[in-house]
Amino acid sequence: MTTTASTPETTTSIRTSRRARRDVYWFLAAVGAGLVFFVAVGFAMAFTQERRLAAYRPAPAYILSATVEQVRATGAKRTDTYLPVVRYHYQVDGRTYQGTRVTPLGESRGREWAQRLTEHFPPGALAVAYYDPADPGTAFLVRQRSFIPYIVIACPLLLLIAWGWLLTAVRRLAGTAEN
Repeated sequence: MTTTASTPETTTSIRTSRRARRDVYWFLAAVGAGLVFFVAVGFAMAFTQERRLAAYRPAPAYILSATVEQVRATGAKRTDTYLPVVRYHYQVDGRTYQGTRVTPLGESRGREWAQRLTEHFPPGALAVAYYDPADPGTAFLVRQRSFIPYIVIACPLLLLIAWGWLLTAVRRLAGTAEN
């Protein structure tokens, strides 16, 4: 049986590789936590949208105005989005409410999308508002699902699958390096 003497260089090398491996694990854990956070945000958005589509009740609405507001983006890429803003009033149990939300999630997108949406609601027109029975002051006009929550779920979910594969590969390499 042969024994190898432990030299300061090999001890330092082992400590360095363990520290590097630990740093990689912490990095992967942080990335994984971030991806899980975005999946959770997507599920919350989808849940909110589905609840509003299922639970909100219709009420006749009168359109007061329709405009498109620019939502200024911050950061390096600065891609502005546009929010359709339709002012309308509606009545629930004899009480009049005023709303501005057009979609269930109140999202903003491209200018053309927002303009097309507001064109459906000329001032003076009658429409249907969908209001929250628990909070009648909350309503929207377009009873349609948005694909955005599902993209917010799918993209990080695919990245989480890749993350899992990467974590497995790192562990396999670490096991090979120890042998």
